[in-house]
Amino acid sequence: GNLTTPEKESIKEGSGIAGFFHQAALIIYWYIVSVVAYLVIRPFGTGQVVAWVMVSMLGFGGLMNRILVTRTAQMKLPRSPFEYCGGVGMLIIISVGMGQQRLLKSFYMTSLGCWGAVVCTFMLYLTYAVEVGNQMCAILEVAWFRVSQKKNGKVDLHKSS
Repeated sequence: GNLTTPEKESIKEGSGIAGFFHQAALIIYWYIVSVVAYLVIRPFGTGQVVAWVMVSMLGFGGLMNRILVTRTAQMKLPRSPFEYCGGVGMLIIISVGMGQQRLLKSFYMTSLGCWGAVVCTFMLYLTYAVEVGNQMCAILEVAWFRVSQKKNGKVDLHKSS
């Protein structure tokens, strides 16, 4: 038979073996960056480790959400962990830890930097969640936080006015 290659428009984002390896590489890279950040910040106390845990939870959750919605919302995955909320937070924690060892020499600056990473990670994650929510609403043709009027005793979810 005549074998043809599919056009680029028909290939879904994140599908195929290349998509799988990209997703697996992001997860492995995330774990490496997360462990490095933990090792750098661990000597500075419980408060900084708690901040690391919060950035880890938000960051890993953000990465898993991106992987899960890649095919559904057709949103591109980041090329590296530093292109999304958790990677940015871990980069801040690593920078603060390295700066503490060399420059800052202040417990308060280290704490401020680590908790700043938590706030930054949360804000970036919130921005991403709104972006995905908008994309999903567009795909499903529904409105954000709006339930339309009842018709014949039933709620019409697709009406956005």
